[in-house]
Amino acid sequence: MQQIASKHKGYTHFLYVNDVKALEQIFSKLGGKLKELMEMVGSGTYFSQNDEAEFDFTDSGLRPVYYPMGLVNRFAEIAKPNTKNRIETCGILCGSEKDGKFYIKNILIPDQEGTSDSCTTLNYEAILSYVMEKDMIVLGWIHTHPEYDCFLSSIDLHTHYGYQKLLPEAIAIVISGLKVPESEKVKAFRLQDRFMDEIERCKKVGFHEHSLLSRYMCEECGHAELYDPAKVGITVHIDDFRGKK
Repeated sequence: MQQIASKHKGYTHFLYVNDVKALEQIFSKLGGKLKELMEMVGSGTYFSQNDEAEFDFTDSGLRPVYYPMGLVNRFAEIAKPNTKNRIETCGILCGSEKDGKFYIKNILIPDQEGTSDSCTTLNYEAILSYVMEKDMIVLGWIHTHPEYDCFLSSIDLHTHYGYQKLLPEAIAIVISGLKVPESEKVKAFRLQDRFMDEIERCKKVGFHEHSLLSRYMCEECGHAELYDPAKVGITVHIDDFRGKK
């Protein structure tokens, strides 16, 4: 999987592309040179230029990520036709950083192909352009499990690895389509740090086994918290790009 990025304000806007030719086409259209942009990514995480002492770290050592439940519920409502047909829907969580805290403001629903247990993102060029134009940071992703409870599958672990590699605070929100208690309907996960190397080394695709069942390799995010956008003067949006050119 190839990482592509455009650095801005000390952060890296990033996406993950598994097709080198598609990668070259994206940067050709955006007027950039593939080699130069790939060098922006390197192998590390890009943080704000602010003094680290100003960051508000949680007990887990991660900066807090705030997400609005109203926005998550709206995403679930938009995904409902797919959920009824047992098809997963995914979106990208976008936001900004202020005073050492991350705030999710937008959900971008990209072109995608979904099945009952997977969802593949398409049209990476549009996603990268969106993030850059909105001047936002990618803070993770969200997807539905029409027929399962909330956890990260083996495929999900590989997807989230890419987000977490570049931003340790990145979260994966999962919405269950099952009739479960409200407390079990929506959860935010991350890959346990101790399994990062294992996922990086794993070259398997599709559903497969790791050293543990996938649900035991992820953990609920102690640094992810709900917030009311109105109380902090933030306007939230969902932008649905499916079927749009």
